[in-house]
Amino acid sequence: MRRCSILTLVAMVLVLGLPAAAGAVTPDPVRIKDPAITESSGLLARDGEFYTVNDSGGRGVVFVIDARTGRTTRTIDFSDGPRDVEALAFGRADDELWVGDIGDNDRVRPGISVTRISTETEEQTRYRLGYPTEAVDAEALLVNPTNGRLYVASKEILGGTLYAAPAQLRRRAVNRLTPVADVGSVVTDGSFFPDGRHVILRGYLRATVYAFPSMTSVGTFSLPREKQGEGIAVSDSGRVFVSSEGKDQPILPVTLPARVRAALAGRTPDKGLRGTVTKARDQALDETSWLPGGLWTTGGLVLVVLLGAGWLVARRRRAGS
Repeated sequence: MRRCSILTLVAMVLVLGLPAAAGAVTPDPVRIKDPAITESSGLLARDGEFYTVNDSGGRGVVFVIDARTGRTTRTIDFSDGPRDVEALAFGRADDELWVGDIGDNDRVRPGISVTRISTETEEQTRYRLGYPTEAVDAEALLVNPTNGRLYVASKEILGGTLYAAPAQLRRRAVNRLTPVADVGSVVTDGSFFPDGRHVILRGYLRATVYAFPSMTSVGTFSLPREKQGEGIAVSDSGRVFVSSEGKDQPILPVTLPARVRAALAGRTPDKGLRGTVTKARDQALDETSWLPGGLWTTGGLVLVVLLGAGWLVARRRRAGS
């Protein structure tokens, strides 16, 4: 994350130096050994391996890491000049990997892109995506394991939006994203669970599990203390792992709270999406999970609102010039 919008920078300053209530962690986390991995952003877990990618631009490389040793076993090149790579997702097919060049800290990109890669042959196909109105910053790319449909979750300070890509992507056209649900604040990564009926989205300090496709919150919980929590992965067996930016950082396994595990074990089908954004702004304080509770005093809330207003004014002035 080399260039940040004002609000994102403020969020990082407020959060990164503050202790978080640690979530449950199983023993012996693996530590990333590769010195080339300095800004682990997206994270995937499968068959005794982790997949990760460095944040931002530069050389486009996916790193495949041995889950026991933390050492890189192979790399997959995907682009010579990505703009702001933020996310990874496994596709419906066993060898299908998606890379999300979806970051836009300054909200100036006319469009974003995703690349589908075969992990066996490394054959690649790039698709362009576009938002319905203005540019959006995002760090979470998700693929529904039941039908292969792509979703992007935006990164917003007071609650984000989940966007759905078209069911069939076209190579020679911009594929328009459709807003389908509200999500929590400052989403830095996310993943479907293997059942395709639940989604997990993380912020810097906490994660929320949602029922899908209604995107009703199942539970929010604290994550382990990290340098700068960014990635989250769900393995084929349903285990959850998190990763952080920085060199020599651990990949930490997380034990979900009992209430969340009980919800995941349920068999009740979820209600479908309504086709428009679900309005749940009355839950905005709950969903601002990256903020420590003490910040939501009157003074803290006013500070955030003033900063947000200043950012909007600055954007309008730039647009009018």
